[in-house]
Amino acid sequence: WYQRRVREAVVSTQSTGYNILSDRKNVDIFPGSPVVDLTVRDPGVSVTVDEGVPRYCDHVVSALPAHVLAKCVKPHEPALSESLSEIEFVDVALVTLEYDTILDVKAFGCLLPSYENPQVLGVIFDSVIFPHHNTTTRQH
Repeated sequence: WYQRRVREAVVSTQSTGYNILSDRKNVDIFPGSPVVDLTVRDPGVSVTVDEGVPRYCDHVVSALPAHVLAKCVKPHEPALSESLSEIEFVDVALVTLEYDTILDVKAFGCLLPSYENPQVLGVIFDSVIFPHHNTTTRQH
């Protein structure tokens, strides 16, 4: 049944992405950990999650809603906080993953039925839509 395969693929993609990133020595992922403080420094960023120990990093990728991120940066970046607070809410987020192989599918993507996973609207196959962006070399 095709829809079941799509659900399994989405879960597999999420797990694979998490595993690939968390296995890297220079990547920290804190799922479910509330951010207590986020300070932009020169260079880099200091991030403090619920255990209270600041971590210093070059880049931060946040999955927080804009209004939550606004509270985190407010003490140190009030202008950024104000701009983030003006964003009502981001309904859709796009995550792009790139693999060593290109899909053997000629399709734009697919939409998932609402009973599958209400948090995932669909999947877009960038390698089919934008084949000129496909890479043959890897840079990590």
